[in-house]
This record gives sequence, structure tokens and C-alpha cells, in this order.
Amino acid sequence: MSFLTNLKGKDLFLVGIKGTIMAPLAVRLSKMGIKVSGCDSSEHFATEEVLKEGAIEWFEGFSPNLIPANSDLVIYSAAYSNTPFIEEVKKRGFETLSHPHFIAKISETIASYGVSGTHGKTTAVGALETMLPSALFIYGSHLQGENALSAPIEPKLTFIEACEYRDHFLLYSLQGALITTIDWDHPDYFKGERETVDSFKRLVERLPQGAPLVCGGDSPSSRLLIEWVKEERQDLPLVTYGVEEGSDYHLKMGRETYTLEPLEGSFKAPFNSLHLTLNVVGSALLASAITHKENLPHFLELGATFPGCKGRFEHLFDEDGVTYIDDYAHHPNEIRAVIEAIRRSYPKRRVVIIFHPHTASRTKAFFKGFVEELSKGDLLLLRPIATSARSDGEDATHLSQELASALKAPLFVTREELIIKTGELLQRGDLCVTMGAGNNYQVGAAIAHHRRSLNG
Repeated sequence: MSFLTNLKGKDLFLVGIKGTIMAPLAVRLSKMGIKVSGCDSSEHFATEEVLKEGAIEWFEGFSPNLIPANSDLVIYSAAYSNTPFIEEVKKRGFETLSHPHFIAKISETIASYGVSGTHGKTTAVGALETMLPSALFIYGSHLQGENALSAPIEPKLTFIEACEYRDHFLLYSLQGALITTIDWDHPDYFKGERETVDSFKRLVERLPQGAPLVCGGDSPSSRLLIEWVKEERQDLPLVTYGVEEGSDYHLKMGRETYTLEPLEGSFKAPFNSLHLTLNVVGSALLASAITHKENLPHFLELGATFPGCKGRFEHLFDEDGVTYIDDYAHHPNEIRAVIEAIRRSYPKRRVVIIFHPHTASRTKAFFKGFVEELSKGDLLLLRPIATSARSDGEDATHLSQELASALKAPLFVTREELIIKTGELLQRGDLCVTMGAGNNYQVGAAIAHHRRSLNG
């Protein structure tokens, strides 16, 4: 009997329930017959809509008194580990698990596959949900569209967004993995490229003999891992893909289609984006490896129907001649990929970017990269660096000012000032792209509302 089956009919309480992984997980667990409630801060998050649609009850604030006395298990976001709140919850006798440890418990009793990589793992899991919809999916988003969150009553297969931060993915018992790409990120934890690659090596070391491993091969760090796998884990059926020469599957991107050598013919691209299409290809290769290799064209065709994930190159709406787009890109390489996709999809249109940096440590470590990539927009407006539940010891206020100065871009301390100024600057034909962390996606709707008020 699986860990999840044993939880049916029991009461779970999720601390940090509005988190990007926690909220979709709460809804999926509820649909599997598990009672779920939780708590979080009063700050508004996009995931509140997910919780409302799933009829999940949650409370504002962090107090042990909010936890129902009959709760069988308290699951808390890793951001709240070692906090006085969680310590008090444990003292009161509640059984507790961090959300990575909870996911690890699931992976111990259900055949589970990890989707990892510095960029693209969320999109790749979403693509797999289109290809193998009968599985359980645990990741930090959900498919775009209505009724996007589903869950099987008795899952036989699970796909997990396996994040490298603090080596969380080493907790999971995986039967195989997709590693989309590797770059240095999370500088508050990893000191550089070598430490990042070493973390992924440890992930691969834990895979059982004969486990399928699919790796994107375009970044230098990815190639370092691939060479190591070929030397140290020859028992793994490794498959590589990418746009660079030397991969097992070589992608060439057209405008609406792509080819994937050595396969014959072309395939419809779900997006006019090389980055997103690569993620779909990686997902199809993993799905094919898990089932039957001759099914690869079938999964690529299913990938063409992938609607995309919430907050990933998401077309929000069009109003008064302006197109509003949102993307979670918060690393220079992700920003580059989004701007390239925008230029391909909307040629000759002015690109207005509203960027919300995520964590001071990342901004400091990749400062030059942020300046280089954000400069590729036509008009840039900055928000102060978004703070995180994890403390990284950097001066976010000073760094925000430095970034604005280097980019010669206005920095808007208040949301209201940003909305008013952007509303004045936008012209018909513009693309208004909210990019980065926090609740930046909400700004687009507020700007459109302000423009309506200006037009009477």
C-alpha cells in the first residue's frame, strides 16, 4: 500500500500553503480523497486562485493555534524549517514533515521520476502531464487553462520537479531522471559551477542500475555532467538532446515546426520558443524511455498540444492595443530565452519589461548578466529586489539602486508609482512583459485598469 493511500481520509495541514509547489500539491491531494487545509501570510499570491478553485481552506498568519487539533500530519514549506513556529508545532506533538521530505515519502512507494535542471524543469513536467496524464505530477505550477489540476485516485507513476536547491532532490527515490540544463544558480547555497555540477552528479549517483537518464547537452555545465556519466555510470541508458552538435538528438528550430535528427520529418512546435521546445523534447524523450522508444514521435506529437504552464511565457490578455505577457524568468539565461521568444513571436513590436529581481544574492552574483540581458528590451522599468523567506545577507535596497543605475532604468519603490508611470508610457502595439519573482504578474492587470481610467 502506498504512502498516499494510507493518507486517504486523514487531515493534512500545510504551512506555507500558497507556495508555488504547495498550492497545486494541496489541490491534487484533496482530489485524491485527502483532507487538506493550511496557513500562510496575508500577502496576495497568484496561487490563491488555485486554492479557491480547489475549495481548499486556508488561514492567514503563522500560529500553532490555527492548526486543527485533529490534524494527522503538518507539512511545512522548506522556507520555514528551523523557525520558532515549526519548533512550537513539534512541541505540541504534531507529526511534521518538510515538503521535500513529504515528497520523498511519496517517491518511496510509487515509481517516481525526477525532472531537474537549473532552467525549464517546471515546463518539462507540464509537458509530461500532457503526454502521460494518468500519472501524478508534483511541480511548482500547473497547466494553463480551466480545470488544469487533476490527480489519479491511485497513481502508479509520479513525476516530481526535483530542485537542486540545498540538494533537496537527493531526498527522492527516483527510477530515472530528465536534467534539462545546468547553470550556476542559488549562489546563497552553491559557490559556483563546480559545486552545482557536483550536486547533479550526486543525483545521478543515486539512480538505480539501468535507470533512464535524459540530459540536455547545450550548456558547458551540462556537458561536464554528461562526460562524467559516460565515465562513471555506463550502466545508465543515457540519451542527450540539444541544438549543439554532438547530442543524440539534434534539434533545429523553424518558425512553427522543428526537426529532431535522426528522426525523419518535422514536428509542430507548441511555442515559437527554442527554450520551451527543448523542454518539450526532453519530456518526450523521458516518456519514450519509460514506455517504448519507438513511441518518441507519438510523444512529440502530444507535446504539440501542450498549452504551457502558468507563469511561463504566459499570454495574459490583450487590451487597448497592448499585449500583456508574464514569465517567471529570474536568472539572466532565462531572461535571454524569454526575450528571444518574444522577438520571434512578436517581431517589430516594442517590448516593455517590468522586472522584479529575486533575492539579493542572485542579483549580486549575476549582476553583469542581468545588465546584459535586460538591456535587450526596448523599455525597462525596475522594481526593488524581492525578499525571500531565506535570508541571504545582502543589502537588497542598495543592490536595487545599483542595478537601476547600471541599466539607466527607473526604479519604482511603490507599486502605485509603477502602475501610473507604465500606464502613461504604454502605446498601442506594445508588449508589456512582467518578468521575475513575487506578485509581478498582478501588475499587468492593474496597469490595464489604470489605462482604462485614463481613457474615461
